[in-house]
Amino acid sequence: MPDVSLVLALHHEGHYLARTLTSLAEAAIYARGIGISTELVAVLDRPDAATEAALNLVDRSSFEQIHVL
Repeated sequence: MPDVSLVLALHHEGHYLARTLTSLAEAAIYARGIGISTELVAVLDRPDAATEAALNLVDRSSFEQIHVL
């Protein structure tokens, strides 16, 4: 079980999401370096295509787990 859950509600954020996910991945990598495991929980609420596409590009290796709801 991860130490930290990053919960991200998504709707129509495709334009901003790539940078947000990069930032979260960088934070997860930093946390891993100090012994903290993280998971990403993405909650999709009628997302647009751009949001779904950006989510599919996330660096999955940065997180212990990724859940898409």
